[in-house]
Amino acid sequence: MNPTETLRNYLISHSPLAIALSGGGDSSTLTFFCRENGIEFSAYTFYGPHLTSYEAERVRKWVGHNSVPHTFIHCNPLEDCNFSSNPLNRCYYCKYILYSRLKDLVNPDTSIIDGTNGSDLLKYRPGHTAINELGIKTPFASLGFHRSMVEKLAKDMHMDIPRFSRSCLFTRFEYGYHLDSDLVQRLGEAEDYLLKAGINGFRIRIYKNGLILLHVDPTEKNSFFGVKPVFDSLMQNLDFYPYQLQFMEFSSISGYFDRN
Repeated sequence: MNPTETLRNYLISHSPLAIALSGGGDSSTLTFFCRENGIEFSAYTFYGPHLTSYEAERVRKWVGHNSVPHTFIHCNPLEDCNFSSNPLNRCYYCKYILYSRLKDLVNPDTSIIDGTNGSDLLKYRPGHTAINELGIKTPFASLGFHRSMVEKLAKDMHMDIPRFSRSCLFTRFEYGYHLDSDLVQRLGEAEDYLLKAGINGFRIRIYKNGLILLHVDPTEKNSFFGVKPVFDSLMQNLDFYPYQLQFMEFSSISGYFDRN
């Protein structure tokens, strides 16, 4: 049996499904696959300070365009001091808070599924421990779908996936930097400006010692310099100035702090 058919049978056997749709490539591919194969599901997106307004609107447009049954769920992990202290295992607390909320909202006979793929299991992902503890299913990871296989699946379905992944805003801060909603939302405004300008391969980094870095993929260099004067003014207004600019490959940008 080919991997696609195995995935289809797995999802059917666990339906009805509640898909945690972040808007990234993995969860979007999983959602689209269910829609294309007539599998019973609903998609849910957590919104709060971790998700910028631009990203939320992008999810809203995508589900509308693809006729996906979808609900936004408000949840703020910063209300939990275990998470807001920003420990090394912050993603564990975040995932536990978010998915516990979803479990409380869906019917007990509904299987909650997550877009984690096999490649993610090779990285530092403390949130996966929370996923396992809560009984959340991860079809891609469980069936051995690595990132390249997920990308091929999306391509075979003629679905566009983003070239650069988008992790949540909480990952922009050095471990131990105490988080609050105002701080995270201001950072979201800064990143939204670049996203709206068509720049995606970047991250703003905040350190405990006050250092602020902007990491940009070299392929986005010209686009960034085109908006830099306005962006600098915005960063000053948001109290994120001065900052240091570094160009690096996106493979090094992604997961910059999330390394054990």
